[in-house]
Amino acid sequence: MISRVIRRQHEMIRSSVPLPVFCVALYGEISELYKGGYVELPEDVIKVWADNGYGRMVSRRHGI
Repeated sequence: MISRVIRRQHEMIRSSVPLPVFCVALYGEISELYKGGYVELPEDVIKVWADNGYGRMVSRRHGI
């Protein structure tokens, strides 16, 4: 479902904006789903990976 929503948003923007630039912030559960192959993104979407502010990549908080 998430992949379909993103694809639909992508289509809507592309149909009304000339030369759009797309990006998505991958953090929390979405990054886990993407890394697991459960979320598909269009090829031209820039992927921004979240970090914890200290340069360390995080996908979700554990034990905090």
